[in-house]
Amino acid sequence: MNATLSHIPDLSQHHEPKSGVLPALSRFLTQDLRHDTTIMAPFEDHAPAVAATVIVLTVLSFIALPLRVHARLSKGNWGLDDWCIIVAAIPFIALSAVCLTGSFKGLGVHEARLDAEEKTTGLMV
Repeated sequence: MNATLSHIPDLSQHHEPKSGVLPALSRFLTQDLRHDTTIMAPFEDHAPAVAATVIVLTVLSFIALPLRVHARLSKGNWGLDDWCIIVAAIPFIALSAVCLTGSFKGLGVHEARLDAEEKTTGLMV
């Protein structure tokens, strides 16, 4: 071998190690995952997504509601639809509270990860 190229490894003699991060990643990327049930999502619970969605939509709706009321009252255009929105806000508060409570009591969590007591509590919410 040429002395000037001695720092370049000879790839013809290279063999892939059986263990380590890169070989495991290589095997993972080349396998067919369509029917493999042993691979789980890294974050399999949807409870945080449920809680975040409920919180964001509740906050947005209670920003929009007073803005609508102000706009309609200042223009003198208050109507039946506005009364319906005000009345609907009451059960919406209850629904948001139940959904948020449920997300902390097991709603959105895969059933296999819950014990019997958590399943019962989740069904009661």
